[in-house]
Amino acid sequence: LPLAFSVQEAEGVYDFRWYPGMNSQLPKTACFATTSRDQPIHLWDAYTGGLRASYSVYDDMDELAAALSLTFSPDGSRLLGGLKGEIRIFDVSQPGRDSQKVRLKRQKKKRGAVGQNSIISSLACRSDGKVLAIGCYDETLGLYDTEFYQPMALLDGFACGVTQAEFDPSGMYLFVAARKSDWIAKFDTRNLESPVCYYARPGDTNQRLQFSLSADGKYLATGSTDGTAYVYDITHGSTGPENVGLVGEAPPLPPHS
Repeated sequence: LPLAFSVQEAEGVYDFRWYPGMNSQLPKTACFATTSRDQPIHLWDAYTGGLRASYSVYDDMDELAAALSLTFSPDGSRLLGGLKGEIRIFDVSQPGRDSQKVRLKRQKKKRGAVGQNSIISSLACRSDGKVLAIGCYDETLGLYDTEFYQPMALLDGFACGVTQAEFDPSGMYLFVAARKSDWIAKFDTRNLESPVCYYARPGDTNQRLQFSLSADGKYLATGSTDGTAYVYDITHGSTGPENVGLVGEAPPLPPHS
């Protein structure tokens, strides 16, 4: 594919998010946010690659801190950043340093330890904007209401830290990936006791491997450690790790020269 444009951050990029409802026919919506090491959150113009706005996170010592994960509220009015044991919430229309700080209330994990007090590695809002999923490197995933950010549920027992969580467009299902895991787990939010099924992809790495859901909620596409992209039909009625509706595989990428 030809490169449309590029943006240059001063340090390595931790996360990025497209503005919700992005429409190339509506220039105001054509933008995306990035967060990188020792930098503010930046909002970029997807037409020109120019910087639209910056949102700065400051810690208790009044020093600039970097968000490690990002998401927008579904209506695009708020931009959320995850740090260590807390999130920051910015009004998208008001760039700068003013934000709401939410320290995550400690929740008891099944194994007795305290959850959600480590690096917040993933943020995802349900399509109605009422529930926020927070993935954490302490091997937990928490669900919070977005009115008072009170905990609703805590999933633990992941083998390693959670790297990504996404709701499907209906908001009924939640997909979760973790470090050093060869599976993406699919949960029914009405019963979070155990996953509905799993989607295989080679992922034995501490690096964050991304997956994405199609806008119609039918397909899941994921990268892997073997250079192959996997695409699944997630409407398939599987109840286990076998026969989960693999649609196809993109061939492995050639080695870098």
